[in-house]
Amino acid sequence: MTEIKVLAGTEGFENLDTKKVALIDVEGTLTPDNKKVPEDPEPEHVYKIFDGKSFEVKTDLGYWSGLHLLAGERPSEYFKRVENWWNGKTSREEFEEQNVKQLNTLLENTDHDTAQELVEWYNKSFLDLRNESQELVGVLKNAGHAVGIISHTSESLSKTVASEVEADFVVPAWRFKFKNGKFEYIEKKVYADDKSEVLTELDEAGIKEVAFIGNGENDVQIAEQADKAYMVENEEVIDYEKVDARTGDFERVLKAIKDDFKGGN
Repeated sequence: MTEIKVLAGTEGFENLDTKKVALIDVEGTLTPDNKKVPEDPEPEHVYKIFDGKSFEVKTDLGYWSGLHLLAGERPSEYFKRVENWWNGKTSREEFEEQNVKQLNTLLENTDHDTAQELVEWYNKSFLDLRNESQELVGVLKNAGHAVGIISHTSESLSKTVASEVEADFVVPAWRFKFKNGKFEYIEKKVYADDKSEVLTELDEAGIKEVAFIGNGENDVQIAEQADKAYMVENEEVIDYEKVDARTGDFERVLKAIKDDFKGGN
């Protein structure tokens, strides 16, 4: 298996052998936005989702909230802690200390020997890539673009995605740190706060064209600034009107990219 590069900063992007880059989000973009659990879910609902079950009373479940639900914290409780951190009611250190405590408790209650094994299992179980994901990457690469995965999930999930769709590199946002087989910390990179920061560094590295494919509210800013942008609509609450981008369901976005990038180099 080809080793997936993790690139960050101007110096990292200077190592690319092309002047054209395409960046792709994961949740809701390369994966459908279909992970729903009951309003007051229990950890068992995560396992049922992994087995393909759906529920009538639905609460959105993302990568991080799903991991913490496995540890016994309901999404409403997890998002309340996130809100308290964002609003300065708790510090980043307090927020991450609680996260690590929960994840190590989860580890103790599973059959996994190490935190690394638990994360690897969770990544593979959580991931449900669209069938056309590799085709999308292929179209962009045939047009001379280096393709990178940029996601608000973990660096490890991004690397799993990149390997499966044959992308060229990963831009880190959140990174698990381990010690003696347990969770030690969750490291935050600058792109976790603002994905569009990467565009400045790509420009400084001499990249001449950047295409972006995303879907959610945290993708709007980078989509506004990219040379070409495509947004996969998955939530009515997202305001795409201010984004100069092609929007639509994944199939329409893929067709638009094929039309825009046909002819390759």
